[in-house]
Amino acid sequence: MLDKTYDHAAIEQRLRSIVQSLAAVAVHDPTEDFDDDVVAMSRASSATQYAGLTTASKDAITTAGACKVGDELGVIAGDILEIGSDVQQVARAVLARMLARGGSELVTIVLGADAPPDLLDGIERWVERHHPEVEVVGYEGGQPRWHAIIGVE
Repeated sequence: MLDKTYDHAAIEQRLRSIVQSLAAVAVHDPTEDFDDDVVAMSRASSATQYAGLTTASKDAITTAGACKVGDELGVIAGDILEIGSDVQQVARAVLARMLARGGSELVTIVLGADAPPDLLDGIERWVERHHPEVEVVGYEGGQPRWHAIIGVE
């Protein structure tokens, strides 16, 4: 029997904070007036799309359809929008959605404790091939349960 749904509000809170915080820190300028610096940091944070890659821990009905324990999930802005059997394939589908509108300059990947060893390399190759104007940076985050948390600016 399928559980009703995943707790989307809890998912969204976990994903949003880290990559939006990194975006704010990236534009911080201690030589700027405090108020101007806060405005720039707030704009960078709010302009950052966020997503995550995880493995389903229970059977559930999601926006993308039914998922089973062990399925790879792509979560964008707190909503499960991609389901697959391969984390690389799900990562590419998530990034394709996030980069579709254009104008992005940077993809930030925060790798989790159980991220496949080739995840960052695979993402970098895919972005280079399909969006050569976009830079990819990766960090070891070590977070549990999330293969990667993704930010797109």
